[in-house]
Amino acid sequence: MSNKTWSDTKKNILYIVPGELELKDFQSFTNDIEKEAEKLTIGFNCINDLREFVTDWDKIEEEDVKNLKSIQKKLKKLGMKNAVRILGKQPAFVIDLFQDEDFTGYSVSHVNSFEEAEDILKQ
Repeated sequence: MSNKTWSDTKKNILYIVPGELELKDFQSFTNDIEKEAEKLTIGFNCINDLREFVTDWDKIEEEDVKNLKSIQKKLKKLGMKNAVRILGKQPAFVIDLFQDEDFTGYSVSHVNSFEEAEDILKQ
């Protein structure tokens, strides 16, 4: 699966779907996320589908992790209100990678499907 990021300005939702992401592409992917988020209005929501997210975990370095976590802080500054992560069967260490975002000031929910994510945001 390729990496996809898009915004739905009518629903005010940012969609992030990382697939196989090479370490060299982390920065450009986070730049794409920020550009899409800038199209939305304050109070936007985010659906982050991590089910197919894979990278070369053996070679990941602190700087790579910082790139991923920095976009979480930028999204908050841009006005993100809620994030819903679709986890599927991701191993615990992948989930742990994103845990810091739980303390950046927006609501985070974990679900197993796209339908569950959209249902949460409708409430």
